[in-house]
Amino acid sequence: MSSQEVNMICSCGSDKFNAPAKLRASDLITCAKCGKQQRFGKIQKDAVMKVKKQFEKDLQKMFKKAGFK
Repeated sequence: MSSQEVNMICSCGSDKFNAPAKLRASDLITCAKCGKQQRFGKIQKDAVMKVKKQFEKDLQKMFKKAGFK
């Protein structure tokens, strides 16, 4: 089984954030560059959806290569 890393990047392009040590869904994550804030739960949900969509695309490609439609 392989693993992949999901990186968080703010809309300003920064990958530096201020966050509590133990994150909960209700905690605010703050971009260190522009100060934009978002709840950790929303970020988690968005990341899960992004990974799920990419997995489905990869799975479809794999089945097409195997001869399935």
